[in-house]
Parts: sequence; structure tokens; C-alpha cells
Amino acid sequence: MTTERPPADRPARRWLRRAAIFVAVNLFVWLTAGVFSALAVTGSRPSELPRWRTLAGRPIEELSVETRDGVIVRASLVDAGPTDAARRAVVLVGGIGRNRAAMADRARWYVDRGISALLVDLRGTGDSDAHRLSFGWHESLDLIAWFDLLRTRGFTSIGAHGQSVGAAAVTYSFVRGEPQPAWSFAVLEMCYRDVRSVISTRTPFLPMALSWPMIAGSEWLADFDADALVPIDAVRAMRCPTLVVAGDADATLGEDATRLLVENCGGSRVEQLLVHGAGHVDLWPVGGDRLRAALGAFLDGL
Repeated sequence: MTTERPPADRPARRWLRRAAIFVAVNLFVWLTAGVFSALAVTGSRPSELPRWRTLAGRPIEELSVETRDGVIVRASLVDAGPTDAARRAVVLVGGIGRNRAAMADRARWYVDRGISALLVDLRGTGDSDAHRLSFGWHESLDLIAWFDLLRTRGFTSIGAHGQSVGAAAVTYSFVRGEPQPAWSFAVLEMCYRDVRSVISTRTPFLPMALSWPMIAGSEWLADFDADALVPIDAVRAMRCPTLVVAGDADATLGEDATRLLVENCGGSRVEQLLVHGAGHVDLWPVGGDRLRAALGAFLDGL
């Protein structure tokens, strides 16, 4: 009696099957991790707001407006009142996931200077409509809607002061406005250079190729094109006086982000302020009197 010997190529086939299973499992994990990461970074960030009635000694008026893509966004208006002879206002917008309360200290400062302050909740934050976050792209439509509303309220000089993603939204408003909103000035705090560099600096342990599923998933979920999310290109369309502010130790923005924003900005006057030793943090308390003095000088020069 003889025993049949297995074909010589059977071990090779077994190895190929195992390799295929290994690749398939890792591909599934890679894509799934990317989709779940995209769900996390684009998810709405509703939050409870303070029950305030006054700010800087002035009454607060709660407002809402519908954007051109049908999203209801909300804000608080602090009217500087009789001291505001020129009917000046500034739209204040915080970073990703931060509601309007984050800009309260800036609002007090502006109102004390006779400039009315509109503190806004971007879509997907605070008590504005739930919506996927798009790193400032669709949020720019919120700012355009607020600009138009303030015009109807009789304000003749309207500036925009954005922080982080809020600053990026300000830059995109110049390329998405139909027509372009005539901002009287813009302050860009901690504005990123492009969305891909932000993702790469936030996940330095991952090669850029491995972050592709997260970027692709975010594009699909929040309906944007990552190649268009480039503030250093959008600022070319700016025409108003612009102040660019960042910490000189901010590693989150991407290499040379602040310098490239200043060099590419098409504003009628472009100034830069670097806060020594500051990273990607709220610059208002860190910058102190120097930041407020620079902002005051910038506004006085308008």
C-alpha cells in the first residue's frame, strides 16, 4: 500500500492564501479606521451656552439667519450703541467645535472701542443647526449670511475676526461670496495653510498615504474637496486690510503657514504679529497687552 504525496506547490498556495487574507484584513482595518476618524473629525459639536443677558455693559440680542444652502445658524449681537457713530461691527468666530462664548473676551474689547460685536456659532457648533464640519469651507457661507444680515441692520463697516478654523472660514468667504462680501478688515488668528498639512501635523506618526482614508471619508461625509481647502490660495482674493496673528511655536499650522499667508495675501494692507513662545492655543490671554496693542494700532490705521 502506498500513500499519495501532496502536490509540491501546495505549500506555496497555502502561503499565498494567508498573504491575501493578511492584506485583505489590513486593508479593511485601514479603510474602517479612516472612516471612523472622518466621522469623528467632521462630527457636530453642539454645546451649552452661558445664560448671558449683557456683555461689556451692553444688552445681548440673540439672532438667527439662514445660509444660502439652507442651514440655520445663530449668534449673539452686542451693539455698541450710541458710541458707534460709524455703525461699525465685527463678526467674531472661534475655532473648530468652539461656540460663541469662546470669543467673549474679544467681544468686550471691541465693544469698549465702540465696535459692535457679533459672536457666532458656526454650523455644527453651539446651538446652530447640526451639520458636518468642513474645516471652514461650508462654514464660510455662515459668515457671508451674517455679513448680509448686518448690512440690513444698518452697519456700514463690518470686519471679520476668526480663530483657527474660524480664520480659515474668513479666507474662504472671499472666494465663495456671490458677490464677495466687502469686509472692512480681517483678523486671521492661527489660520492653517492647507487642510492636508493640518492633518499631517496632527498625526505625525502616520505617513500621509495612511491618512488618505480619513481625508477621503471627510470629503465624502462633509461634501468638500480637500484640494480646495487652501487658505494660502484663498487669501489672494482678499482686498481688505488684514492682520495675521500666530504663535511662533505653533507646530499645528503647517510649515511656514503664517509667512505664506502674509506673502500671498491680496489685502490692501497686510500686517503680521507673532506671539513669542505660543503654540496652538487661545492667543488672547497669552498675547496679553502686546496683542491687544497691535490689534488696536491695526484698527486705528483703517
